[in-house]
Order: sequence, then C-alpha cells, then structure tokens
Amino acid sequence: MPTLSPAEIESRSLALLDSFTVLHFTAPNDRNGNPRRLWAVFTPAGQLVNAYDEGYLGSHAIPAAIRHKAATCYAVPVSAATYSAMLRHARQVSA
Repeated sequence: MPTLSPAEIESRSLALLDSFTVLHFTAPNDRNGNPRRLWAVFTPAGQLVNAYDEGYLGSHAIPAAIRHKAATCYAVPVSAATYSAMLRHARQVSA
C-alpha cells in the first residue's frame, strides 16, 4: 500500500471537508435570554457528523477548517426540543 506524503494527506483532508454541508439551526432563546443556536455538519449522504453549540461565539464555534461554509449556510428555525435533541444526538455520534 503506498504511503501518502503530508501534503497529499492535507489536500485530501481539505477535499473531504469541502464536501461537508453546514446548517445553522436557531431555536427561541431560553427563559434567561440566552441564545439556543447550533451549527450542524453533515456528510454528503446526510449523516450528522457533529453539532456545535453557538453560544455567544457565532461562527467561531465551529472549527476553522469549515468556518468559511458558515457565511453561506442556511438558517433553519427549530423548536427548543429539536435543538436539544440535535445536540444530544451529535454527542452520541462523535463519542
């Protein structure tokens, strides 16, 4: 099996990251006024890779390698229950 150089590994990794889809899910603020928003990363097949709670960080809550996708992603309004369920599911997937 051929060995990949570090440059080849980096270029293939970036190509894989570019194939991911990022969506921004927004739920109503909690009773204390804190935001409930998250960034979700999906594979081309639609599988959830991870979800990042935005808090007060905005797009800086997601890794820098895919942050450029946050500028053009769709914002999807969801309920507070859906927001919580997505974060729980992402924790299970990434564990």
